Amino acid sequence: MTTRSLGAVVFGAGIAGKVRIRDILSCDGENIGAKLVGFVSRRQLAIDGATQITEDEALHRPEVDAVLICTEPCEHEHVIRKAFGCGKHVLVEFPVCTSASVTAELSHLAEEKGLVLHEENIALLTPGFLALKEKLLNARSPLVKGEIHLTGSYNGWVEDFEKSGGPFCVNVSLIQTLYELVGNDLHATGGQLEVTDTGFVATAKLACSKCRDLTLTIRRTKERSKREKQTKFILVDGTVLDDTPGVTPPPVEGMSQPPKKPGLFMQDFLQFVDKVKGLRENTTDTARTLHCVQVADDIHRFMGLNS
Repeated sequence: MTTRSLGAVVFGAGIAGKVRIRDILSCDGENIGAKLVGFVSRRQLAIDGATQITEDEALHRPEVDAVLICTEPCEHEHVIRKAFGCGKHVLVEFPVCTSASVTAELSHLAEEKGLVLHEENIALLTPGFLALKEKLLNARSPLVKGEIHLTGSYNGWVEDFEKSGGPFCVNVSLIQTLYELVGNDLHATGGQLEVTDTGFVATAKLACSKCRDLTLTIRRTKERSKREKQTKFILVDGTVLDDTPGVTPPPVEGMSQPPKKPGLFMQDFLQFVDKVKGLRENTTDTARTLHCVQVADDIHRFMGLNS
């Protein structure tokens, strides 16, 4: 890599893809160390300031250093393999792909080629998560129970386990949240899946050395509903800790306000850029990615799903 701005291409122009395009376009390329070369989509789209290019152009143009993959999970492996074959770094929306074995293979391939494979997880950047992590770190009483509940509606592929890799693969972010909050020795102890005419409920039981009673519950319905997540931990002394964001305190007279942080997707992208430029290590994030997708596969085996 030279000192020039990182040339990036976005694959997929859905909600996440459009946010990625907007973020890069809205910032001066020199300030973030990157510039948007174009985007790839199955649809013909007009996006102000962005150029639609073909997959072949995205992978072979010399000014493209990295691809940002914002497509359905079943498409990730195909694009990652092609990107690595062309010497491009990869940022991919979670999950990296739909199985632990393939994720490990792609991770090793990136290492062999000296490329960055970065899995997005903006849930680990939210104020609520960071506050909860701090509370748990400072807790004086041991944990006895932890749970995360996720609810939302179908979106065309999250309910298709062939495309999504199963409920805890497509929602591997939940496992990664527990991994970061309670320990990297997290492992699956059980799992159940109930599918009805109106949706499905997937439940995972997990444990680690800090807590033997951890539950993840995913409820998805055909009926349109808002995506919501609730995280709660209970300590031995009865204290309940959750990730509900607090009310922003009013400004203190005579004190300037801290500068506004970039959005979550931009924060994630800047981490990726730093990894590509050798300013941030990737080993810790890779270990989390590999561990948590394996836990997802283990949960699915308890459910009787093929992983």
